[in-house]
Amino acid sequence: MKKSIALFKEIIASESYWRSAFRLGLLFVIVWTIIEFIGKYSFSIEVFTNKIIDTGLLYRYINSRLVGGLLYGVLVAFPFQRRKILEQKHK
Repeated sequence: MKKSIALFKEIIASESYWRSAFRLGLLFVIVWTIIEFIGKYSFSIEVFTNKIIDTGLLYRYINSRLVGGLLYGVLVAFPFQRRKILEQKHK
C-alpha cells in the first residue's frame, strides 16, 4: 500500500505527467469541440452564436471545456506515466 501511495505521489509530482495531461486535455477539447460543432450546430456559426453566446452561456461553455479537458488529460495521462516510471525502475 505504501508503495502505491509513493508511486502516486511520484507521478503527480512529475512535470512530464502534467505536460502530457495538458496536451491530451487540449487535444480532447479541440476534437470534442469540432465534433460537437459538426453534429450539433451543422457548421453554422449563427446557430452556435444564438445558442451559446446570445443566451449568456459562453462562460459555462468555456469552463465545461476546460474542466472536461483537464479531467480527461489527467485520467488518460496517469497510466502512461505510471508505466513509464515503472519501466525506468525495472531497468
